[in-house]
Order: sequence, then C-alpha cells, then structure tokens
Amino acid sequence: MKNHRLSWFIFLAMLILCPAAKAQVRITEFMASNASTLTDEDGDYSDWIEIQNTSATNVNLLNWALTDSASHPQAWLFPA
Repeated sequence: MKNHRLSWFIFLAMLILCPAAKAQVRITEFMASNASTLTDEDGDYSDWIEIQNTSATNVNLLNWALTDSASHPQAWLFPA
C-alpha cells in the first residue's frame, strides 16, 4: 500500500512538472487505495479520479491515459 501511494505521488508530481500539465484539463481530486473511506453508487470502495476542464470548450481525452507504472504508460485509457 505504501508503494501504491508513492507511485501516485510520483505520477502526480510528474504530471504537475511536465509542460503538458498546463493543458486545458487538470486533476483536481483523487482517491487511491480506497478500502474504507468513500463508497461509490454501488456501495463499493473504488479508487477514483476527478478531472476538471478549465477551457470553455469540450476536450476529447481519447488516447490520454493514467498509470502508476513507467513500464505500462497506458494502464488505464480514457474513453473519448
């Protein structure tokens, strides 16, 4: 669990520090390793992420991805 949190921290630090982080979308909240804090609509303790679009137009996240592993950069792909 400690390594999972460290991975999220590293991922978020890289996202904030890279030039692409100044794009139209940003991560505003996330819940990693949610085992007992917040339940989703099904009553499960799911991990989640909130993304904010800061522009006035729609943003297509097709081919954008999240990961916690440098060897698997597209672990979770966003839908269009």
